[in-house]
Amino acid sequence: MLNHYKVLTVTHQNVDISKINSFVIPSLDETDLIARLSSLKQQFKLDELVYLSTCNRVAYLMYWTGVIDDDFVNEFFSTINPNVEVEVQSIENQINVYEGSEAVNHIYEVASSVDSLVIGEREIFRQVRNAIEISAKNGLIGDHFRLLEKHLIPSVKKVYSHTRIGERPLSIVFLGFELLKSESVSLQDRILLIGAGETNALMAKFLVKEGFTNMKVLNRTLENAQALAGKIGSEYGTLDAIKSELNTAKVVITATSSTKPLVLNTEVENLSHSIIFIDLSVPSNVEKRIGETHRLIDIDQLRGLAARNLELRKKEIKLAKQIIAQQLESFESMCLERQIERSLNTLVLDIKEVKSKALNEVFVNELSALDAESQDLIHRIANYIEKKYISLPMKKVKNDVL
Repeated sequence: MLNHYKVLTVTHQNVDISKINSFVIPSLDETDLIARLSSLKQQFKLDELVYLSTCNRVAYLMYWTGVIDDDFVNEFFSTINPNVEVEVQSIENQINVYEGSEAVNHIYEVASSVDSLVIGEREIFRQVRNAIEISAKNGLIGDHFRLLEKHLIPSVKKVYSHTRIGERPLSIVFLGFELLKSESVSLQDRILLIGAGETNALMAKFLVKEGFTNMKVLNRTLENAQALAGKIGSEYGTLDAIKSELNTAKVVITATSSTKPLVLNTEVENLSHSIIFIDLSVPSNVEKRIGETHRLIDIDQLRGLAARNLELRKKEIKLAKQIIAQQLESFESMCLERQIERSLNTLVLDIKEVKSKALNEVFVNELSALDAESQDLIHRIANYIEKKYISLPMKKVKNDVL
């Protein structure tokens, strides 16, 4: 029943991430992308097509009765990118091909983040659903992928609810934030953000959401400090103010590209209060000796914690795959039921057509010779037989097959 589901995919597992773009459909916007996908579908006479592209994966999900061999793979990707052979050399060695139940199983594992670069990353589920919905909206898929999506959603939710694959954060910034919350810090305590890039912007977002109100952003470029401060409603300044700000800071969070420490031990060793330092920089922005007298959480600690959390998630893969295997059996039964339903719908139309032809063509003269009461009886008998001829095979199929 699943034989015609197929997947062509390129991932970080067998291709350098820098070369994955060679397999991506080049497009200006979504309209251009849909036009290219429609052309691809038509050229290769594909029944249904879904395109998934992430930072470490490109996948073409198909429903197609044709055969995928090396010639098809070469022609398919050469159509997408005429230079692909030159850019990646042997195409066949870069592509993973899945067909039938293996293809559906792969889609479930990707959506459940079992096959992701970051195990347990929920974002991939959203990306898979979005890819299917875009194809549905633009007429690139039909009943087969709509049916798969319908079954995929509760299946992925079951994986997350019955395993710990999505537990324990892996984000360095979020881990730093979680450790900060475990310290004795009030929402009114002074927090100094050194650096105004993406890392501290994300940290600031977490802080605001938690309810922290007393913050100041320091950055080498004043305009960037002002921009971040404007988003979170805080004060701002340049790095020259670090030493003076340490006198009132309860928490210092650093995330800059500086190649040398910005906070020195000599600046904090004589302070009358302790500071919690969260150093998210590589190399470190906070001198290591500060950890002897103040609480210091650095990138190495956070990476170690992230690695342990990832190991815990990996231990859940076996259980997740067992759940997916069970869901695959359920999906196969659903596909069989749908196939029977389609066949029975055709049978219903055939039976109705036979009855109509019998009454209106084959026996029309004989019926016209009868009185109204007799004609009514014949019609009621025909309707009764029609209903029985429709219901009996449906009941038998459901009892014997389903």
